[in-house]
Amino acid sequence: MYVRAAPLANTRDLNQGDILAAVPWIQDGRDNDLILLNGSPGNRDKTYTIPPPEVDQKRFGESVRAAQMIKRADFALVVSNSCDNTEGSSSLELAPIRPFVLPQGATEDAQWEKISFAATSTNNPKVFYLPADGEFGLTRSKALLGDRFYISHKLLGNYVRKVETRLVCSLSAEAIRHLQWQLSMIYCRNPREDRAWPAEEDLRLKMVWLQTQIDRGEDEDREYAKELQELRQRFPLTSPPGSP
Repeated sequence: MYVRAAPLANTRDLNQGDILAAVPWIQDGRDNDLILLNGSPGNRDKTYTIPPPEVDQKRFGESVRAAQMIKRADFALVVSNSCDNTEGSSSLELAPIRPFVLPQGATEDAQWEKISFAATSTNNPKVFYLPADGEFGLTRSKALLGDRFYISHKLLGNYVRKVETRLVCSLSAEAIRHLQWQLSMIYCRNPREDRAWPAEEDLRLKMVWLQTQIDRGEDEDREYAKELQELRQRFPLTSPPGSP
């Protein structure tokens, strides 16, 4: 699944499928992230007000900036194309890596079922399964392709030189092909929502299925509880199939 990689000297050498450690994770902007820089042009970055007045926001001027939070991702997967990383693009596209948690108390056969589903199923292409590997310090994990973020070569290079960001390893050729297939699923699939096609009686069955998945601890990353609550509001008097 993994292959060794040479120490990272230049972020332009990164390829799709590389795994980085201690990565600065740029968070999505929020409404209150705008700041107004004050002072002379050469001194603006040192003084600012939060939030900027509405009149300044409307101008889209040089004094208004968006300040984003930077969190640490213990590991991240490079998903942007190797050729784009090497030349042309000013930024890299990464996916944060998070621990893959098995349901508490699950039997070994149930654990394997969940792992196999994550590694091979087309049901959730936004989660890319990564097995453990003690040689590289990797525990059983998942790359969150749905939470991809961008980081400039300049910023990442600064973290490589001055902090502890480093290249851990790379995916094997077979694993990269599977990653590319999952990425194509995300961009090309027709995400047909369950509410687009079933009848009311079908949705009632889904409510039972959702509750079963929640009881089994299968709710992680899928928001089953939220969907079940929405369906209960839609069908407040619904009883499970077979109920009197």
